[in-house]
Amino acid sequence: MQQRLKEKRQELLQGCQKELMGDDSQKQAILEELEQETARKKEAALLVYGKKYKEAMLSANRKALGDAIKKMEQFLLEQVLV
Repeated sequence: MQQRLKEKRQELLQGCQKELMGDDSQKQAILEELEQETARKKEAALLVYGKKYKEAMLSANRKALGDAIKKMEQFLLEQVLV
């Protein structure tokens, strides 16, 4: 995920750089601002993705634990009845 974001960001920046290149210092300032903004947004997106991934993993683990407990309880009940 991080690598894909990095590649896409670089691709977008290169496209903008081709359009903005020149002697005009204002164009360079705009490009630098764009680079900084995309870097901030990339980091924010990675934080959100990381949180969602952790939440999904915790939820899956809780479900697996619940299923395992139910199976163990069922097994123990069967052993008592035998």
